[in-house]
Amino acid sequence: MKTRKRLRVRVKRSIFVLAFALVLVAGMTLAGGCGAKKPVIDSLDPQQGPVGTQVVINGSGFGKTQGEGTVTFGDKGADVVAWTDTKVTVKVPLELAAAPQGVTVLTEQGESNQVDFTVEEGAPPAPDRKEGEVESNTPAQTMLDYMKKNNIDTGGWIFSVVQVSEKDPDWKIDKASKSGQQSMYFLLYKDNGVWVVKDEGSALNRDEIKAKGAPSDLYEKPAPETQAQAFLDYLKARGIDPAGYSMTIWRDSIIDSNWEIGLVKKAGSPDQQLVLHKENGNWVAKGMGAYTYDELVAMGVPKDIAHPETEAQVIGAFIQQKEQGTDTSAWNLSVTKISKVDPDWEIVTGTNAQAGTMYFLLHWENGTWVVKSYGGDPIKPNSVPGQPSDLP
Repeated sequence: MKTRKRLRVRVKRSIFVLAFALVLVAGMTLAGGCGAKKPVIDSLDPQQGPVGTQVVINGSGFGKTQGEGTVTFGDKGADVVAWTDTKVTVKVPLELAAAPQGVTVLTEQGESNQVDFTVEEGAPPAPDRKEGEVESNTPAQTMLDYMKKNNIDTGGWIFSVVQVSEKDPDWKIDKASKSGQQSMYFLLYKDNGVWVVKDEGSALNRDEIKAKGAPSDLYEKPAPETQAQAFLDYLKARGIDPAGYSMTIWRDSIIDSNWEIGLVKKAGSPDQQLVLHKENGNWVAKGMGAYTYDELVAMGVPKDIAHPETEAQVIGAFIQQKEQGTDTSAWNLSVTKISKVDPDWEIVTGTNAQAGTMYFLLHWENGTWVVKSYGGDPIKPNSVPGQPSDLP
């Protein structure tokens, strides 16, 4: 009699578990069908100021990266300084008249609500720095100092030269790139032996460069073909309508800075990789699709960016396994060294406000990254079999 009772209890529990699973699957299906929401602006900080003022747009649904997103004041597009899902930092366009101007954010999900910014009379504000605060003997350190001062996470950025003035080599334009982030461009000037940030943004137009006193060859030369333009040229050459597509730079090669991998997105379609190569100063799209490691290497892509799976995915799963319940989204990860002896080996540094700094030694094996060693102390030489001699 007792055996039958236990059996009935088991059957009831099984039915309950099955019903719960069905409800969970239905809920996930409904949630997946909702799609991403349009951006929403909650507030502007500040709400008024002269042209050139730096404004933080607070809200939601902007997207983790800028992609094809734009910000408009009135009928003028604004230069983007930084972009996250909840905050977008921009500069008020210089061409605006003193009056209330409607601010909107446009992404591939649609246009946001409008919030007014009052443009006031007056000259553009002076840079929010004192002389020497963001100056250094090297351009890279100058750009890093500038990012820190503007509360931009400095991990994982790679710096490259866009153009050096032939008329005056003390002037140059450099680019900061980071996988999954909008590139930043810096107009730099060497003043008495130290580099100074004269201007920056997601793009630097002719009038801005000229207004800062830069030599004419930095703004009169035809602009080199950008990654975004190379992507559009690739689509148009194949008769593909570019509407609805967005592209962000996913991986930059440290071995050869002339190679990058872009991540192409379109609603309702699987993500694809875009292979980009710089030729004669211009970016060229070499192919788009879902490539394997071997296919990318066969195309000439350097090994350090030919891996389809990201280190963040593997390390996130590894942390979850080792530290049950740990919020992996709170970790900031950056590739700190790639072996030149064997690019299938690299070191990734992770920082967490609570856990501190962790070091991960990764190896590419059978189509995925594998964590070979980790800990709170820097990776030591010969810590695991097969570790290349140049790591760390």
